[in-house]
Amino acid sequence: MPSSILSPIAPSRSKEDLFHALNWSESNEAHRHLYMLMMEEANHGRERAIHREHLLHGYQATTHVTETSKHIEIQEIFRTASPATRSVYNLGVRYDGENWENWIIRWTLWHSFRYRDDRNRNRYSANYYPCGDAAAAQHAAYAPHAYYAQTAHTGTSYYDPVRDT
Repeated sequence: MPSSILSPIAPSRSKEDLFHALNWSESNEAHRHLYMLMMEEANHGRERAIHREHLLHGYQATTHVTETSKHIEIQEIFRTASPATRSVYNLGVRYDGENWENWIIRWTLWHSFRYRDDRNRNRYSANYYPCGDAAAAQHAAYAPHAYYAQTAHTGTSYYDPVRDT
């Protein structure tokens, strides 16, 4: 099988970037439906990966899922894909020598982990602000992004190694 027909994008790129890379339109209901199906498959893969890590190592958190486990799930998602999503996934197959990869499935799995990561929950709560500035914390409840933009240099915001490089 040849390598990817489409140019891959980084998993940290936005949904809009994925749609652009796939030559899809967000106004097209069929494209949105395919996206929903792909994300459902990724969510099931995420659950399997977490369960596998729990069985092997006793870990239950997403932070402990190894790259090997994620790669196994990329292969499993491809293997068990519905006919509709398989046609999309076929566009993302890549080979590095004998190593098989699928950048589309990796993107969906990354986003499934990213947006269900417990570290991102309640990050705007008043007790999160280590500076102890109650007024800033109260203001941040209404405008958290403005607060984080002002405090990003203090290291209090969530660090994304891909976005923040």
